[in-house]
Amino acid sequence: MKPHQILVFCIVLFCGSVTAQLNDEQTTAFQDHLFDLIDFDDVVGVSAAVYIGDDIWTGTAGQDSKDLLLQPETALGMGSCMMTITSAAIFKLNETQLLQLSDTIGQYLPDYANIDPSITINQLLNHSSGIFDFVNHPQFFNAAFTEQIYNTQDVIEGFVLAPIFSPGEQQLLSHTNYLLLGEIITSVTQEPYLDYIRETFDVAERYPSMLSVPDELQSSELAHLWLDLDNDSEPDDITLFNLFTDALFSAHGAAGSLSTTPEDLVKWTYDLYKGLLLEPATMDLLLDFEGNIGAGVFSSSTNCVDTVFGHSGVIIYTATMYYVPELDIAVAVMSNDGTQALTTITEEIAKELICLYGELKTDTALEENNQVGLDVYPNPFENYINVSSDNWASGKSYISIYDALGSVHYRTEENIINTVQIMTNLPAGVYFLTITGNDFTFTQKIISQKP
Repeated sequence: MKPHQILVFCIVLFCGSVTAQLNDEQTTAFQDHLFDLIDFDDVVGVSAAVYIGDDIWTGTAGQDSKDLLLQPETALGMGSCMMTITSAAIFKLNETQLLQLSDTIGQYLPDYANIDPSITINQLLNHSSGIFDFVNHPQFFNAAFTEQIYNTQDVIEGFVLAPIFSPGEQQLLSHTNYLLLGEIITSVTQEPYLDYIRETFDVAERYPSMLSVPDELQSSELAHLWLDLDNDSEPDDITLFNLFTDALFSAHGAAGSLSTTPEDLVKWTYDLYKGLLLEPATMDLLLDFEGNIGAGVFSSSTNCVDTVFGHSGVIIYTATMYYVPELDIAVAVMSNDGTQALTTITEEIAKELICLYGELKTDTALEENNQVGLDVYPNPFENYINVSSDNWASGKSYISIYDALGSVHYRTEENIINTVQIMTNLPAGVYFLTITGNDFTFTQKIISQKP
């Protein structure tokens, strides 16, 4: 049995220009569902956050240490979720023309054994470099619990073996790619990597719990980490074995040395994928997926929505961050249970919370739609769609049609007194029609069947 698990939760409200979208039913459902999920999967501790409108819900379930409950304000390792920050920093340098994605890494870095200097920055970003992932070296995790503090050169010389494929041949995640990107950022800006990302993204103000281990925070200050150290199939608090992970974090550098809370991780997730940090053209590059791999981002799906994107990370701590364009929400889930298989548990919980919110939102939207009394037809449609109301008129309304990625395909302002016909040339697919009036919002999924 895992340590006794008790649910801890809170809701954090902060100022914003969007109407709050969290209600008591939703927060209660999130809290109950989080407890049920970790109890079912027998997880030591999980901390989660959901960003909706101008509200953030944060919740925890389970233990920090044997005698201490995990708290929402307790930081955990974010692992390779940090790659999303490193890639955003590279794109910022590309926006200011301080580098180009097609540049070779040899233009910025010294020669390293087992690393081809003709590899491009873009190949590092999208994991098509073929460079060996240092975490897969058979001796790496033995070294990760020593007292040594590593830098990039230590890691590359000690743990990077021969390439596993030729550059551009395929895609496979490698933490080494992002170690090198951190070194490129330092080379281009002539300032330490951490200083650049803090200045560029206003980390201290917007995401204050994001701190580098061990440069800014000791690993002993994080949530207690649990592993099965005595092979009895039960998790053990590693601090009781006098094990700490400063070496592990330092070795990950720009690929995973940051710790944070889910609250700040979910804020970062929303800001990044909502397009609040990078220019629109840059976002197109960032989200240019080959298969499910983009430039420091992965796409996925759930049982309820076709597209989510974000990242997961493992630094024995596990973390998952997702943005859902269809629902315009972000979710972050982190765990201190290192006995769980890779990121499976945090990914599972994140997707469950997404679908739970989708169900609650659908129920609320249907109730609101019925109250408004609008009708949308035909649906599915080909060349046009009607919006009508026999018993409702309240001045001008804004009508928008957007796709699952949030791109707007149609927008107009109309008086809906009887029927408004919208002529469209939308390609076949799923869209969302939103009508916003003075005191209501109406949303309905619509399907184009245009040949």
